Amino acid sequence: STNHLSFAWNGDAYFTQTGGTVTIATDINIGCQGTHPMQAWYKLSEADGPAVLSVGEELRVGVQTYGKYEQSAGTATVYGELGIWQGSTTSTSAVYLSGGLLDVRGGARNYSGYYSQNGGILSTQTFTNDSTAGVYISSTADFRSNTLTHNAGTLWLFGLAQLRGRLAIPP
Repeated sequence: STNHLSFAWNGDAYFTQTGGTVTIATDINIGCQGTHPMQAWYKLSEADGPAVLSVGEELRVGVQTYGKYEQSAGTATVYGELGIWQGSTTSTSAVYLSGGLLDVRGGARNYSGYYSQNGGILSTQTFTNDSTAGVYISSTADFRSNTLTHNAGTLWLFGLAQLRGRLAIPP
């Protein structure tokens, strides 16, 4: 348990949670150093047992440099917003969900990054995509959002993927 988690500052940073509980009182910033071409990853899996991630406020991916959040199992609860930015001029930061539950209570916004889900459950009140990199929902993904507002890029939806909620594509 800690108040805040930010990485990478002066080098590449990898944080792999393979079980247990991680509690962050405020924010997680993945890709937070804008003066160096760094990269950061947070991976959540259950290789060593049940995994729980609790974020009190925001989960930010690719704010200034390349960042990636990957979840293949477990339960992650974000009580604030999930935000995704490009973060780099050479790569696009991303959130990859292939299993488990990603419960975002404050809404999700893809500003300029990439969202990809091929399994697991995303549950949120609102999801807004403003990124030309787009949103990819496939395989056995269960995407639950009261409103998905798609403003830019491509929205891929195929396979056995389910989109639950209302889709808004503004003119």
